[in-house]
Amino acid sequence: MVSEHEKVTLVKSKARDVWLWMTAAILLIGGWVVQLWVGNTPVLWRFCAWLLIAALAGLCAALTSLGRTFLAFVASAKVELLKVVWPTKDETVKVTLVVAFLVFLTSTILWGMDSFFIWIFSIVAKY
Repeated sequence: MVSEHEKVTLVKSKARDVWLWMTAAILLIGGWVVQLWVGNTPVLWRFCAWLLIAALAGLCAALTSLGRTFLAFVASAKVELLKVVWPTKDETVKVTLVVAFLVFLTSTILWGMDSFFIWIFSIVAKY
């Protein structure tokens, strides 16, 4: 059973999330509108302003419950990437050469089959 305190906390959390998402959206839309008005400002200044706006909008999004879930997912993905056994340079070169050879072989076979069928159909078309 859910207590009254937990219900109030959940409602406050949802309201907070809505406000944070609205703030992020307003920041991004406002930044876009301002970009339309200050089109003659140097590109570097506009780029820096967009970086700041994107960082603030990302912070607002990260503070929501969905944002925290996403950040937890990214952290777990990072942990999983650390577990990956990456191939050595030698293995990578060998596999790349095998793939290149097989692509060449397959394309040569297909070219040969295509040429053969063109030759056969040209003979059949004469009759």
